Amino acid sequence: MVLPVDTDILRMRVQKDLEAKFRFELESRNAELERTSDALYESRRQLEILKTALESNKYENDKFMTDLRERHKVEVTELAEENHSLQLRIEEGRDQEQIRKLRRDLDESKRRCTEMGTELVEIRKERDLAKMDKNDLLIKHAKEIEEERTTRRVLTTENDKLKFKGKCLEDDVHK
Repeated sequence: MVLPVDTDILRMRVQKDLEAKFRFELESRNAELERTSDALYESRRQLEILKTALESNKYENDKFMTDLRERHKVEVTELAEENHSLQLRIEEGRDQEQIRKLRRDLDESKRRCTEMGTELVEIRKERDLAKMDKNDLLIKHAKEIEEERTTRRVLTTENDKLKFKGKCLEDDVHK
């Protein structure tokens, strides 16, 4: 049985309208997927930049801490030697004035040693804070990447649904 010409024309128009509608949706979904992929790439790139900066800061902090430890060790050694020499002077000397002077020098050396210990504690606190900041940044970027992945999965699922609907419509049109 041959359909009349008007129904053929009508069928072709409906088919063309449906194809255009779903083609537009598919193109918009593809464009959205491309934008999301670009955003994911940019997030990953930013993460790599931050990791590099973090490693650089870690290297600098380690170098700084090593230098401080070396200086501290040298100064403590010098102070211990000075302390020892002052102790020897105290033991050898009988003059009260000299003993007082040496005790003041000893107290001054102990005070400087205490200040250095305090400075070392503060530097350790700063290092620990930097480590915590690093961990916070890594967690934040991991969450952002996971959100981007989830968004991409949702968009891919939506795209697959639209393709399936389009295919079903095509099959229905062919029937």
